[in-house]
This record gives sequence, structure tokens and C-alpha cells, in this order.
Amino acid sequence: MLSKPIDKIRERAAEDAQMALSADVSELRWTRSVIAQTMTRINEIAGHLEADPLYAEMKELQGVLSDRKAEERNQALLVRKEAVAAYEVGLCDGKKVVPGVSIRVSKRFKYDVAEALAWCAKDELMVKSCTQTVLKSKEYEAVAVALGGPIEEVEIASAAIAKDLDKALGWREARIVQLPPAGETKAEEPPF
Repeated sequence: MLSKPIDKIRERAAEDAQMALSADVSELRWTRSVIAQTMTRINEIAGHLEADPLYAEMKELQGVLSDRKAEERNQALLVRKEAVAAYEVGLCDGKKVVPGVSIRVSKRFKYDVAEALAWCAKDELMVKSCTQTVLKSKEYEAVAVALGGPIEEVEIASAAIAKDLDKALGWREARIVQLPPAGETKAEEPPF
């Protein structure tokens, strides 16, 4: 049987833990209450905004903008792919494909990883510097180029599209489409 002072200490610890837990529960209740009040106010504000025609137009334009950005990304990828293909078959003047689109040629290394690992394994120093559980490509490329390992430098073409296509295409200024004020007429899709 435990002594009375130890029992008193345990009782006091249990009471302290219970009080701390009760305080934490009260804090949680208060936080949930604030969240509920905040959500109610957000819903009230959203209700007022949804009734405003400008808000509805803004939401619609946000969707259109998102679609246009996705379309622009896809179009840019297509232009780059077509430009590289034109460059590779010699259909352009040097690195200028069309106004606003040019080709950048960068050098990359090409090698068979299994052959590279086998080559590195021949020398203890190269094993430590070029490999761990996989081939460390940067280290291998530096060592293989310097020591004549199985590696080949190849040129990779990539297309670059001018940021300012108006300037690259020789246009003096961009056409700005003026959308009618909200509520007068439904805004038509811009002609671009």
C-alpha cells in the first residue's frame, strides 16, 4: 500500500490534468464558435456579392482567363514543337524560324548508363566520384569528357518565343479591345 503523501500527489496531478483538459476543451469550443461566426459572415458577404452583376461578370471573366491561359500554354508548346521540327529538317534561315520564334541550340551529353557505370568501375577513384547507388550524371560527365570515357556530346534544339510578339512581328501597338460596362450588354469574346 502506498503512503498517504504519494496518494495526495497523485490526486493533485489528476486534478491538474483534469483542469488543463477542461481549459483546452473550453478553448476548442471558443475556436469552433469563432469559425462558425466567420463562416456565417463570409456566406452573408458572398450572398451580397453574387447579387452584384459586376461580381458575376468578374467570376465569368476569371473562368475565361483561366481557359485562355491554358490555351496559350498549349499553343506555345505547339509553336515550339513545330519550330524545332522546322529547324531540324532545314526549313528555316539559320536559327530564325519566323519572326518572334528562334532556335537555341545547347549541348548535352548522351551515353548509355550501364556502359558508363562499367567504365567507372574500372578505377577506384572514379567509382567513388561518379557513383553511389546510381550514376551521378554531373560527376560522370566531367570525368568521362576529361578522360575519354564512353560519352558523346550532342546538340539539342529548343524553341524560344519572344515575350513581346507585337515588337517581334513589327506591330506598332497592340490592339486593345474595350469591353462594354457591366450590365449594358453581355461582353463578347475578344477577337484575339
